[in-house]
Amino acid sequence: MLAAAANDLVVMSDSDIRVTRDFLHTVSAEFQDTKIGVATCPYRAVPGASLWSRLEATGMNTDFWGSALVARMLEGMRFAVGPTIIARRHVLESIGGFIRLKDYLADAAKRTPA
Repeated sequence: MLAAAANDLVVMSDSDIRVTRDFLHTVSAEFQDTKIGVATCPYRAVPGASLWSRLEATGMNTDFWGSALVARMLEGMRFAVGPTIIARRHVLESIGGFIRLKDYLADAAKRTPA
């Protein structure tokens, strides 16, 4: 996938994420700072009609992001979380590309590393 990317910035986003028309322009503007190699975008979970969906969305919007923000306060942002991650191509290549990340993406907690 990385070999097929045409530009320096690689945007990875889940298929169920809705963004505004200016999303790519907005996130790429952050990379004017050459010290930024990877960025992530917080999201707002939108619940469905069921109680369980509302509970899940509430947890994602409060507990999950609250924990991520505390980690940012304590250690700085040394991680990126889906559902959207933007990275410079050379940063991905410098860590071994997607092969190096394969055991950490897409619900890695449910799998054991190979």
